[in-house]
Amino acid sequence: TLDTKEAIFIDIEVTAEISAGTGTLIGAIVLELQRKPSAGSFTTLADSEAYCPLIRAGSAFPGTAHLSYALAKSQVAANDIYRVRVKKLGSSTTIIKGGATRIRFRTVSDGQLE
Repeated sequence: TLDTKEAIFIDIEVTAEISAGTGTLIGAIVLELQRKPSAGSFTTLADSEAYCPLIRAGSAFPGTAHLSYALAKSQVAANDIYRVRVKKLGSSTTIIKGGATRIRFRTVSDGQLE
Protein backbone atom coordinates (compact mmCIF):
# COMPACT_ATOMS: atom_id res chain seq x y z
CA THR A 1 0.00 0.00 0.00
CA LEU A 2 1.44 3.34 -1.06
CA ASP A 3 0.50 6.70 0.45
CA THR A 4 -0.17 8.92 -2.55
CA LYS A 5 0.19 12.05 -0.39
CA GLU A 6 3.92 11.35 -0.34
CA ALA A 7 6.50 11.30 -3.12
CA ILE A 8 7.23 7.69 -4.07
CA PHE A 9 10.59 6.36 -5.21
CA ILE A 10 11.36 2.89 -6.53
CA ASP A 11 14.89 1.47 -6.43
CA ILE A 12 15.63 -1.71 -8.40
CA GLU A 13 18.78 -3.84 -8.65
CA VAL A 14 19.03 -7.01 -10.72
CA THR A 15 22.26 -9.02 -10.94
CA ALA A 16 22.78 -11.56 -13.72
CA GLU A 17 25.55 -13.54 -15.34
CA ILE A 18 26.22 -15.59 -18.43
CA SER A 19 26.19 -18.99 -16.78
CA ALA A 20 27.53 -21.36 -19.43
CA GLY A 21 29.67 -21.50 -22.51
CA THR A 22 33.29 -21.37 -23.59
CA GLY A 23 35.41 -18.61 -25.03
CA THR A 24 34.42 -15.00 -24.65
CA LEU A 25 30.67 -14.43 -24.61
CA ILE A 26 28.96 -11.04 -24.52
CA GLY A 27 25.34 -10.29 -23.63
CA ALA A 28 23.29 -7.91 -21.54
CA ILE A 29 20.15 -7.45 -19.50
CA VAL A 30 17.62 -4.63 -19.73
CA LEU A 31 15.26 -3.71 -16.88
CA GLU A 32 11.90 -2.07 -17.44
CA LEU A 33 9.52 -0.77 -14.76
CA GLN A 34 5.96 -1.47 -15.82
CA ARG A 35 2.57 -0.36 -14.49
CA LYS A 36 -0.83 -1.97 -14.89
CA PRO A 37 -3.74 0.30 -13.95
CA SER A 38 -6.73 -1.48 -12.41
CA ALA A 39 -8.56 -1.58 -15.75
CA GLY A 40 -5.68 -1.85 -18.18
CA SER A 41 -2.63 -3.77 -19.27
CA PHE A 42 1.07 -3.53 -18.41
CA THR A 43 3.01 -0.72 -20.09
CA THR A 44 6.59 0.40 -19.56
CA LEU A 45 6.85 3.74 -17.74
CA ALA A 46 8.65 6.50 -19.63
CA ASP A 47 12.40 6.70 -18.95
CA SER A 48 12.29 3.62 -16.71
CA GLU A 49 14.83 1.39 -18.43
CA ALA A 50 18.27 0.33 -17.22
CA TYR A 51 20.96 -1.67 -19.02
CA CYS A 52 23.89 -3.81 -17.90
CA PRO A 53 26.44 -5.55 -20.15
CA LEU A 54 27.44 -9.12 -19.29
CA ILE A 55 30.70 -10.85 -20.18
CA ARG A 56 31.93 -14.41 -19.76
CA ALA A 57 35.62 -14.92 -20.42
CA GLY A 58 36.71 -18.26 -18.97
CA SER A 59 34.33 -17.77 -16.04
CA ALA A 60 31.22 -15.73 -15.29
CA PHE A 61 31.51 -12.05 -14.41
CA PRO A 62 28.19 -10.98 -12.84
CA GLY A 63 26.80 -7.54 -13.67
CA THR A 64 24.13 -5.46 -11.94
CA ALA A 65 21.59 -3.16 -13.57
CA HIS A 66 20.35 -0.32 -11.33
CA LEU A 67 17.22 1.75 -11.75
CA SER A 68 15.90 4.53 -9.52
CA TYR A 69 12.52 5.96 -10.49
CA ALA A 70 10.32 8.68 -9.00
CA LEU A 71 6.60 8.11 -9.45
CA ALA A 72 4.44 11.12 -10.21
CA LYS A 73 1.07 11.27 -8.46
CA SER A 74 -0.56 10.66 -11.85
CA GLN A 75 1.23 7.27 -11.98
CA VAL A 76 -0.28 5.98 -8.73
CA ALA A 77 -3.90 4.92 -8.27
CA ALA A 78 -5.84 2.35 -6.28
CA ASN A 79 -5.31 -1.25 -7.44
CA ASP A 80 -2.33 -0.47 -9.68
CA ILE A 81 0.22 -3.25 -10.10
CA TYR A 82 3.90 -2.57 -10.73
CA ARG A 83 6.39 -5.12 -12.01
CA VAL A 84 9.97 -5.26 -13.18
CA ARG A 85 10.52 -6.90 -16.53
CA VAL A 86 14.02 -8.22 -17.27
CA LYS A 87 14.96 -8.87 -20.88
CA LYS A 88 18.04 -10.75 -22.04
CA LEU A 89 20.08 -9.50 -24.99
CA GLY A 90 22.21 -12.04 -26.82
CA SER A 91 21.90 -15.79 -27.22
CA SER A 92 24.03 -16.94 -24.27
CA THR A 93 22.56 -18.80 -21.30
CA THR A 94 21.91 -16.08 -18.72
CA ILE A 95 20.72 -16.46 -15.13
CA ILE A 96 19.34 -13.90 -12.69
CA LYS A 97 21.09 -14.06 -9.30
CA GLY A 98 18.25 -14.32 -6.77
CA GLY A 99 20.23 -13.21 -3.73
CA ALA A 100 21.32 -10.03 -5.49
CA THR A 101 17.96 -8.87 -6.85
CA ARG A 102 16.03 -6.17 -4.99
CA ILE A 103 13.09 -3.83 -5.40
CA ARG A 104 12.41 -1.15 -2.79
CA PHE A 105 9.58 1.36 -2.55
CA ARG A 106 10.22 4.40 -0.36
CA THR A 107 8.42 7.65 0.29
CA VAL A 108 9.32 11.22 1.15
CA SER A 109 6.94 12.56 3.76
CA ASP A 110 6.67 16.13 2.45
CA GLY A 111 5.22 14.90 -0.84
CA GLN A 112 7.73 16.78 -2.99
CA LEU A 113 10.00 15.20 -5.54
CA GLU A 114 13.54 16.44 -5.00
